[in-house]
Amino acid sequence: NKTIVNVPDLKNTLLQGSKVINNICFYNNTAFIGCGQGIIQFDLTQDVIQNTFYIGTGGTAVNIRDIAIYKDSLFAATDNGIYKASLNDPNLNNYTDWIHIGAPIPNGVYNTIATVGDSLYTNLSLRLTNGAYDKDTMYVYSNGKWVHFKYYQGNVYITSLESCQVNNKDYLVVSSQYSISV
Repeated sequence: NKTIVNVPDLKNTLLQGSKVINNICFYNNTAFIGCGQGIIQFDLTQDVIQNTFYIGTGGTAVNIRDIAIYKDSLFAATDNGIYKASLNDPNLNNYTDWIHIGAPIPNGVYNTIATVGDSLYTNLSLRLTNGAYDKDTMYVYSNGKWVHFKYYQGNVYITSLESCQVNNKDYLVVSSQYSISV
């Protein structure tokens, strides 16, 4: 309706973790906001926060760097790896309903995640994990399994993965420190 609504709840509420907004993912009438403490579920029709999901171990805060919808699940790229939960789960605020994705992808800081067509792409940021510059590693989830995605544009520090569609064809857009690749 071309209006801007101020929702000061995040700023004014005492929360565990950082209040920095890292990403917003839209699904139907809901915005999932990835923040320094977890995921905020925001109802776009009523302009209210519905829930805050603390998905870390024991329900603790974890820095959510990016969020993506893949099929019927919500995926979160975090400082502690990749987490997922079913969008059909009525109790997403229960941290035990979130699955921490382990092997075959390693644990570490995942800074971006995107759905492109029938695949989900993510990046393990070794710069953020252990300070190793130009050594990021991408993974793709497709047909029920995770595999290393061989993205060779030289050694890069990947800052963003986005999807776009042109003439009904899906593309992965990879932004790095000094370049953009499609």
